[in-house]
Amino acid sequence: MLAVLISTLRDLTDVIEKSPQPAGSVSAHSRPVECIAGTPNADGSVTLLTADTMGVLKVWKLEKEDGQRPRWRGTLQDTLNHHRTRITEIIYGAGYIWTGDIDLE
Repeated sequence: MLAVLISTLRDLTDVIEKSPQPAGSVSAHSRPVECIAGTPNADGSVTLLTADTMGVLKVWKLEKEDGQRPRWRGTLQDTLNHHRTRITEIIYGAGYIWTGDIDLE
């Protein structure tokens, strides 16, 4: 399992560092994204979490598509609306999501 995680991370790093074109995109937020977090999965996919300035957190599954220029396809898995204001931090691990916001009320 560790070898799969390392391989996936290396592949993502290679795409980011070597490709002048975007390696993929995700879009479903209606407000600017404030922070992201993610982790590679054993099957070679990646779980990505994005959070915006309205407190909406979205969970994505990224999967690499075959081809000469690697691209990652994002599929929206879930939307969480538990914050009232912008999410400023996401920590994701062991199947849990921890988030922080700047709600001053």
